[in-house]
Amino acid sequence: MANNYQAATELQKSGWSIYPLSPGTKIPIKGSSGWNDATNDSNQINEWWTEDATRNIGLMLEDHQMVVVDLDQHSETRNGVENYKKLASMYDPFPSTYTEITPGKGIHFFFKIPDGVIIQQETGAFADIFGRDDKGKSLSGIDIITKGVPIAPTMIISRSVGRAYEPIENVSLNNIAPAPDWLVNLLLKKPQEIKTQYRPVAKTGTAKKLDMIVQGAGEGSRNDHLTKLCGWLLWHGVDNQTLAELIYTANAYNEPPLKDKEVNQIIRSMIKKDLRGKAHGS
Repeated sequence: MANNYQAATELQKSGWSIYPLSPGTKIPIKGSSGWNDATNDSNQINEWWTEDATRNIGLMLEDHQMVVVDLDQHSETRNGVENYKKLASMYDPFPSTYTEITPGKGIHFFFKIPDGVIIQQETGAFADIFGRDDKGKSLSGIDIITKGVPIAPTMIISRSVGRAYEPIENVSLNNIAPAPDWLVNLLLKKPQEIKTQYRPVAKTGTAKKLDMIVQGAGEGSRNDHLTKLCGWLLWHGVDNQTLAELIYTANAYNEPPLKDKEVNQIIRSMIKKDLRGKAHGS
């Protein structure tokens, strides 16, 4: 993995508030509070990346009155890039600004927002324009990030393959454009969703499984820990790539982690079991 010490110190010198992420992931380091720990303090930043120079880097957007528009391309029916093109045709294209390609081939556009304006973080923004599926999930493929976000040269490792956040268009992080008025107005005027009583119950169960990912397991229970987590993710319809990324992330918190060969075996075995179950159920 890359040595990110120089990148972290250069960001500090440029005035950015940053925080450390675990090597090869987007997960905050153990014992930290993620973006809530973000700072521009040179001593703290030096300490974080001296302890482990391969730590990834997160940027605290809120400290700099910024947002990121995240275009994902997870499926044909939920394609943020194509839906951005529709927004651009309805209003105007985004101005030139600092932009990154993500490891998942998404696009992050960085924008400044006016002083005093508060934009809420949102998954599946513009659902009123692009609609929702039969489960109520937005079809936009566009997220609005207002807190912390991984930035280049952060590298995400999945199935032993590393992919980095990469700047494009030769625009630096110091050249971030103001968000266009139409974008700010859309975000400020979006309708508020009414939450049902069911949501907190579902979220509680999901939160427990998310806790499982970062709690890890010790020798003697690591296989069972990953197998149960794998089964739960498959039952909830997670695709195979996301499944592998989450299981490898969970394994990184085991003490000690299982070898990649063993993790691969668990994933393959559970996918086969899931496919057999679906075949019998059809």
